[in-house]
Amino acid sequence: MKTKYLFTLLFTITMLSCRTQNGRVVTEKFDNGKPKTERWFAVEHGDTLFSREVQYHSNGEKSLEGALTAAGERDSTWTAWREDGKLWSQTTYTNGKENGVSVAYYPNGQKYYEGRYVNGRRAGIWLFYDETGREVNRQDFGKPLE
Repeated sequence: MKTKYLFTLLFTITMLSCRTQNGRVVTEKFDNGKPKTERWFAVEHGDTLFSREVQYHSNGEKSLEGALTAAGERDSTWTAWREDGKLWSQTTYTNGKENGVSVAYYPNGQKYYEGRYVNGRRAGIWLFYDETGREVNRQDFGKPLE
């Protein structure tokens, strides 16, 4: 009987320790107690693996959101919003570095600029616009350093 109980106990502990646990943690708060930064994670075999982060303005509106690598670096497209909830920018990351298209907008929704990053550096032609959407500048950052 003791052997059966011991086996069941060890089996349960083993299964629970191998089970993936998902969660969300508030890593920063405002003085009023509202979340400033939240991170989503999974715990697998004792390792904490991050998957997503959301930052907030003090009024509770989202400020920034995007995916994370398991190590907690920015990955994929990150989106930023103004305090009024309007879209501010979107930038693509790979393993913590800007790597892909980056676009920013004026408060009225018109595009402010659009360009591309390669390994954290601006590359190619970046276009800049006025608040009416008319192109006002074009800047060549050259070929990307791969």
